[in-house]
Amino acid sequence: TGSPDSQEPRRIWVRSLGELESRPVAGTEGASSLFFSPDGRSVGFFTAEKLKRVDLEGGSPVPICDLPVGAGRSGTWGAGGDVLITNIQAGSISRVSAGGGTPALAVAADAARGEIRLGWPVFLPDGKRFLYCAKRRDKSARVMYSEPGAEPRQILSVSSSVQYVEPGFLVF
Repeated sequence: TGSPDSQEPRRIWVRSLGELESRPVAGTEGASSLFFSPDGRSVGFFTAEKLKRVDLEGGSPVPICDLPVGAGRSGTWGAGGDVLITNIQAGSISRVSAGGGTPALAVAADAARGEIRLGWPVFLPDGKRFLYCAKRRDKSARVMYSEPGAEPRQILSVSSSVQYVEPGFLVF
C-alpha cells in the first residue's frame, strides 16, 4: 500500500526474498484483499468495482468479473481454476473462473440455521470443495464444509478463518 504519510494510492508491492527493495505492481492502484493463485505466480485482488488478477512477474492486471454491490473483500483461488468471492450484503459466496466470467452462486446463508453472513472461503486441495465461516444471528459462528451437490455441513464451532495445510490439518 502507499505510505500513510503520502498521497500515494493503495497498490500491490512485491519483493523477492533475495532482495531488499520492493517494487509496485503496475495497474494495481486501489487493490485490496489479496489472495494467491495455487502456484503462487499470480495474485487475485479486489478494486471498488472489479475482481482482477495479475501475474507477479509482469504484465497488466486482467479483470475477472464485475462485482455486484456488497461483493468482495474475501476470496480464494482453487487448483481447478475457480475463484470464490463473498458477497456481504447478500450473505453468499459465489464462484467464477479465474479466466473471467459471471459469478454464480456457490452457497448462501441459511436462515433456518440462523446464518446471516458468510466469509473467509478457502478451497481444499481438489479445487472443488471448500470451507467458509458462517456468522449467525446469535453472534456465534461455525466453520462450514461445502462440496458440489451436497448441503454444507458444520465442522467447527468457532468464529475464525481456517486454512488447510498439508498433510491434512486445519489451522484456525
